Amino acid sequence: MEIDFITEHDSIGKYIDIISRYLFYYIFKQVEPYNLQKHQYKVLIELYNNQGICQQELVDLLKLRKADVAKAIKKLIDIGYIYKKKDSRDKRIHHLYVTEKGIEIKNDIIFILSESSKILSQNISKKELEITKKVMKQMAENIFSASNNLENK
Repeated sequence: MEIDFITEHDSIGKYIDIISRYLFYYIFKQVEPYNLQKHQYKVLIELYNNQGICQQELVDLLKLRKADVAKAIKKLIDIGYIYKKKDSRDKRIHHLYVTEKGIEIKNDIIFILSESSKILSQNISKKELEITKKVMKQMAENIFSASNNLENK
């Protein structure tokens, strides 16, 4: 078996790894003034679009581990960007909502993420971007499926 994931010059894995690390660093530095870390901005963005969803729905949408989503939620509650509300019928379920403080930074967070997408897509044609998105979506589905298969063994 050849070792080409990160070592080979033109390996797909190598470039995905590089993009992932630098994109994370870029976004992290941009959201740092808002006291946001790791997955917290992702949770916040999903809540802007889906007020009232529960933790499991966030896990499913973000394709993150339950523990990572739980930590992000706790931190976002602690800093006052979101709050939980118990379901009226099932007390085990908590719905999540963005607070006024969280809404105040919404445009800034969206701008940061929009700018990062613009940076990534500089000097790439619209057609190339469409193909890239399609291929990367399939790659994400492939690795997600393979990862789930590992958990089920």
